[in-house]
Amino acid sequence: MPAAALRVTQGYLKGRVLMVPADRPFVLGASLEADLTLFGTGVLEQHATFEPLEGGGHRLVPAEGATVVIDGETVPEEGQELQDGDVLEVGRHLLEYAPLVGQSDISVSSEFLPEDGPEAPISAEARCSSCGDTLGPDADAISLGQEKASLRALRLSSGLICPRCVDRRLQTTRDLGEFKVVRKTNTNEHEVTYLAIEAATEQRVALRILKAERCGEEALVRRFLARALVGLGLGHPNFVEVLSVSATKGITFVVMEHFEQGQKLERLMRDRTPIAAGRAILLGNQLAEIQRFARERGIVVGKRKKTGILVDRRGWVKVLSFDVTPEVEEQIAASPSFQELAHGGTRGPYTAPRPEPASLRRLPPERAEILGLARILFQLLSGRDYDTRIVMPCIARALARDEGLPLAPPPPRDKKARFQMEPTLEHVPKLAVKTLARLLASPEDPLALTSLLEITRATKNCFIELQNPGSGGYALPKD
Repeated sequence: MPAAALRVTQGYLKGRVLMVPADRPFVLGASLEADLTLFGTGVLEQHATFEPLEGGGHRLVPAEGATVVIDGETVPEEGQELQDGDVLEVGRHLLEYAPLVGQSDISVSSEFLPEDGPEAPISAEARCSSCGDTLGPDADAISLGQEKASLRALRLSSGLICPRCVDRRLQTTRDLGEFKVVRKTNTNEHEVTYLAIEAATEQRVALRILKAERCGEEALVRRFLARALVGLGLGHPNFVEVLSVSATKGITFVVMEHFEQGQKLERLMRDRTPIAAGRAILLGNQLAEIQRFARERGIVVGKRKKTGILVDRRGWVKVLSFDVTPEVEEQIAASPSFQELAHGGTRGPYTAPRPEPASLRRLPPERAEILGLARILFQLLSGRDYDTRIVMPCIARALARDEGLPLAPPPPRDKKARFQMEPTLEHVPKLAVKTLARLLASPEDPLALTSLLEITRATKNCFIELQNPGSGGYALPKD
């Protein structure tokens, strides 16, 4: 049973109550492998540890170089025993420490009279000291025919806490077969992804799991398994590697490579800060290669270029999610592997699938993908949104610049100052501007890049020349 709780009064977890165990150390920090992950300025990877004391309670011990403040005083290196009501300041987060008095059933029947004692049922009309709402009844927490809610309220020394405010993820057993689940890293409408550690190898992996409430939707299960099995055989360095597709405890999940410290392309684009020409061309080269590779296999990544793609600090691109065309899905669904997975862990009755835009499962024309790459490249180089009224004039001015003149200074990183200036590409080497112009050129133009394969060759040559001026690029063989 947990010995205490932390009530978050400031920070992105504000309003949540987090359980602190009595039988093991509890680590908080910025690392995904910490028991409680707190992001933000001033929070180290392993920031501090709650060490349980024999007589109950905890001692808080900061990590080397970490600063934790309690009631205005910095916690010393050797740590400090926590008292009821202590407020911990970690970075910009405030957490109130409170011993746990007990856990009690919530009475949802007016005929069920509460009794005295720390474990006695509590009236549903009682107020939560965290959110201020009544303790119940919560329709999702009541079993038919029962007079008590199935989830229990917490009794802290500071007051009652309703089940809705308790972050119970920290109380669950974190394992799935041979994998120790560490932390949820991503979620969307249909799936959840966790960081996990494989017990035998201690390798960090990602576990992608279809949400429980979606497992009854036949079309979603079929699509989930089809994408997993396609990913299993891709073997492309720009796609996150699928290591296995497994089923245990009635859960079918995909084991994938864990990609460290990536930034979504969507966020990079939304930030609208110009990046160096070489890095922008490198990104464009990888995106073109990804789309070329995907088109040959009936994989649709074009519509998820921003939301399903990560970029790491080196400029390396990884595809996290993609869709498959109905034709490829049919082929996969007929395979023995699919049949074994689908019929081994999925049962009806099935509900109608949620509608999904047909564009996500259809390969767009290659020309449309080329123009999409051009838009991304322009925005990365200029730091401005793509607008047909400004792109070609920007390219014309940059190409008309005298060869003997040095490049103009890059636009200011301050977005407000940059948007007060006229859009420009005059800070970009001409070779990169010419590559962008060839992407946007009419297909009838002899210099136009009219296929994704041509773009991968051209951007690779451009990148090599930018890194080693005078090298002339690399003569890639023609098909």
